[in-house]
Amino acid sequence: MTDIFQEVEEDLRRERMKSLWDRFGIYLIIVAVLIVAGTAGYRGYVYFKTKAEQEAGDAFLAALDQSASGNHAAAADSLMAFAADAPGNYAVLAKFRAASEQALAGETQSAVDAFDGLAGDSALSRTQRDLARVRAGYVLLGTGERQEIEDRLSGVATETGPWRNSAREILGVAAYQAGDLEGAEKWMREIEMDPAAPQDLKARVELFMSLINGSRARPADDEASDAGPAAAPQGDDEAGAGASEVSE
Repeated sequence: MTDIFQEVEEDLRRERMKSLWDRFGIYLIIVAVLIVAGTAGYRGYVYFKTKAEQEAGDAFLAALDQSASGNHAAAADSLMAFAADAPGNYAVLAKFRAASEQALAGETQSAVDAFDGLAGDSALSRTQRDLARVRAGYVLLGTGERQEIEDRLSGVATETGPWRNSAREILGVAAYQAGDLEGAEKWMREIEMDPAAPQDLKARVELFMSLINGSRARPADDEASDAGPAAAPQGDDEAGAGASEVSE
């Protein structure tokens, strides 16, 4: 009797399963096909994306080989051509490097224009745009155009972004080049007071402050020299102090 009931129960279970398969089997097949197709598509996407990035990396390094051989103008042209179709972040990286290569090739205005273009690109992050302003400032240091440097970097130097101290250093050097020792010292002091400033930068600031102090002492030394022997300091201590100032 028990076997009969079990057989009846199994028959009912088979009937229910068949009924469910008849109603929903096609959907299960579609879902399975979609899962397989999606997995294959994703694997294919990863493969082609990785391959494209590897090829882009090779092309980027090939352009840099031109720079290593000293052909900076050709490297800049190659990098700009590469950036037009480069995948992912390679395009931005290539544009930054191309502008740097233009600067190395002596094409100062083209380099500044390229960095200004990056600084004004709303598709880039704020950090990337500020970096472009800093790079333009470095290029402009060689031209002595203090106002152009300040126009680009004053906002960067007073913010809390990662490039603030680089901007301050450039502004300090620009002020010194213009003969504004007070302005140069102001920017260097801001770096000194920033606890986040790296130690190598603070070491450069210390050397630069010595240069500023030496420039301040130089006019007084020149006046003493013009006055002749009568103006020379008297006494061993004063002579030692005067010699120390001159040596600085």
